[in-house]
Amino acid sequence: MITAGVLDTLQVDVVLGLPILAELPSGILGVAPGATMAATDNFELQFIGKGGHAAYPHRVGDPIVTAAQLASGFQTVVSRNIDPMKAAVVTVGTIHGATQRNIVPESVEITGTIRGYDTAVMEQIPQRIEAPARGITVAMGATFEFQHHPDNPPLINDQEFTTQVQQHAANLVGDRSIWEHRLTAADDMARYLKMVPGCYYWLGAADATKGPQTLHQPEFAFDERCLALGLGLAVRVVPDYLSAETAQMPAVGPGRTGGRQQDRN
Repeated sequence: MITAGVLDTLQVDVVLGLPILAELPSGILGVAPGATMAATDNFELQFIGKGGHAAYPHRVGDPIVTAAQLASGFQTVVSRNIDPMKAAVVTVGTIHGATQRNIVPESVEITGTIRGYDTAVMEQIPQRIEAPARGITVAMGATFEFQHHPDNPPLINDQEFTTQVQQHAANLVGDRSIWEHRLTAADDMARYLKMVPGCYYWLGAADATKGPQTLHQPEFAFDERCLALGLGLAVRVVPDYLSAETAQMPAVGPGRTGGRQQDRN
């Protein structure tokens, strides 16, 4: 939609996003200003060695051992290279290569994700991944190919608009039911918020009869009654915002307003 020019064509002033959060109890709203979700990058590392028979390890350049050493070493990228006051995550998601128990493969591929809130940190981590990869592969008699792909920027809620959302949320569920927290998860809503001010707030969805849930797993279930609460907040925020914008616009004629309010989206 951004590539198609929707934000420009419709002259969007603010954006409002609403995901459910399975870890948060139903009846709770999560509204926080500033950086609330992490930026995310993806990476792939391919280790290329010399395949052969598992019975003769001295004749091969084992990419499995190389990949295993590096995957384990990734755990120190954050703990020993990143300022402990700045959050970051490096996670290996897949390791592929071998096909038989008695064959050393010629190559192994590792893929993973990098997450953080700080641009400088996000730029530093790929360097800290590539440097030990180079050293380990040389020591093991292998080579490697490294690819790094920036994905989503950090999700940053607009301070002024989010404060308005928080006020409406407090009126709806009370101050004690407002959850202000940051997640190292990421969302492409960040791309909208990079171009247009707005707020991405979370809707607690954990069913009390099932306990806290986790997204991206097959048993996921949520309390559908929470949907009314999420909609209830939206129908308070949007009319209030539009009314305030209308009040600030100069009159053009009897019963009419100027500016973009006539084509408000």
